[in-house]
Amino acid sequence: MIGEHRKEEVAIARNAIHEFKAYIAEQSEWRDSICRQAADDAGEKIDDLNKELDYFRTTFNRRVQYFAAYQIVSDSVRVAR
Repeated sequence: MIGEHRKEEVAIARNAIHEFKAYIAEQSEWRDSICRQAADDAGEKIDDLNKELDYFRTTFNRRVQYFAAYQIVSDSVRVAR
């Protein structure tokens, strides 16, 4: 006997500990994999949103250029008397 426990009990406990550690390692790998996938997906979504934002910026800048040119034309027109 080891202490107050039989050798069989100690062997069962050690085996259980080994299985728990393996299970925890497997769960940790799975969690890390899920987190990496989520981060990759988020990165792709951010890239898509940045592309869409570029379209809005381009459209806004063209609108500003249009109205600036329109103002120049408007300022150059003389009022008929």
